[in-house]
Amino acid sequence: MNRLWITPILLIANAHIVHSQWTTLHPSVLDSTKLGWYANACTFVSKDSGFILSGVGFSATSDGGDTWKLQSSFFSGTDEPISFPNLDDGWIGDARNYFRRTTDGGVSWVKDSNLQTNQFTFQTSNFALYFQDSQIGWEGYENFSIFSTTNGGNKWQLRHSETDNVLDLSSFTVRQIAFCNSMLGLALVDNGAHTTFILRTSDGGATWQDLSPDHYHPIAGGTPTGLVYIDPHHAWLCTGNIESQLWKSTDSGLTWSRIMNVPSPATFQSMSFADTNHGLIAAGGSGTYAIYTINGGQSWRTDRLSGFNFCSASFPDTSVAYVASGYSLYRLSTADLAVQSLPQVTIVPSIEIVNGTLIVMNLNERDGKLQIFDILGREVLHGNIPTYGKLEIDISSLPSGLYFVTDGNWRGKFAKE
Repeated sequence: MNRLWITPILLIANAHIVHSQWTTLHPSVLDSTKLGWYANACTFVSKDSGFILSGVGFSATSDGGDTWKLQSSFFSGTDEPISFPNLDDGWIGDARNYFRRTTDGGVSWVKDSNLQTNQFTFQTSNFALYFQDSQIGWEGYENFSIFSTTNGGNKWQLRHSETDNVLDLSSFTVRQIAFCNSMLGLALVDNGAHTTFILRTSDGGATWQDLSPDHYHPIAGGTPTGLVYIDPHHAWLCTGNIESQLWKSTDSGLTWSRIMNVPSPATFQSMSFADTNHGLIAAGGSGTYAIYTINGGQSWRTDRLSGFNFCSASFPDTSVAYVASGYSLYRLSTADLAVQSLPQVTIVPSIEIVNGTLIVMNLNERDGKLQIFDILGREVLHGNIPTYGKLEIDISSLPSGLYFVTDGNWRGKFAKE
């Protein structure tokens, strides 16, 4: 197999890692002396009011995390989803297609299930769970499956699923769902091999569009761990596990660009945005890190925090951000906070030739045209650039020689043997 590589050029800024800006809180419901009493999930509905799910149960705060009250005692694993559209109504995923629901801020819970999923043979309990309000909610499972409810989870309806004549789609699981209004929604699908596909709806979830051309071409690398749909224009997604990536859309999720100037000292595990400018990523693996921006991602700051590998982020208001990790909760006031200015990263598309096929990756001109010229300036081949920025062209018919490629802005070259 013949391979030719033109290596991408990356100009990467060093992450500025500090800890002094964060206030470390030690809630009584997180106790290192007791087995399992660490934070499994954390979400804040407002700048002062939020919830922690730990081994001891479900707890609430109304003073920014200074004091906590144990609302109810039950155990839930670290991988289960949690959704609170307001202070009263909330849902927590349990095993398989079960979930717990509260209408009184977590004081009491009712265990229920999505009976529609009983006709399917789902193999995972790690599903997506997202509620827009007290009545309208969404669940995601394997086979690109998405269910909706309009009565708080009492009844569910299958809205989307996919099949493939060749691939087994049982490993393609919907991990993240988010809506910016009643009509526009996005969903992230993990294919089980650490790559991410994206689904989009513009009709309130009645129909969903797979943004990839087929099941072999994901949009992003890594397992989806965060999705934020801020408004009808702006959306963010992050991935983790094998590869941590951050992607942004400015056209309502139709096309995506990878953000290259964000530091990735550990695996991205959770993400939250207060608005288009204020965003927070919690990363864990080799320590816990808070990575945040207050200028829409133009620059980022990384603060190292102590804690477990598993961590969750919550940015409920532009004035305060939270990270829960291990037996601690960290709080950051963004007042008068200046994010360190980081130089932007420039990435040049890479060229690879494999068995007579030209593969060009990291193309910026999405939905544009890639042209190939010979040394006399004659166009010999061209191809349309997909939305995910990777193009493959058969060049086996070209005679040996030097060729030039361009997408209108970037220019490269390769030699055909």
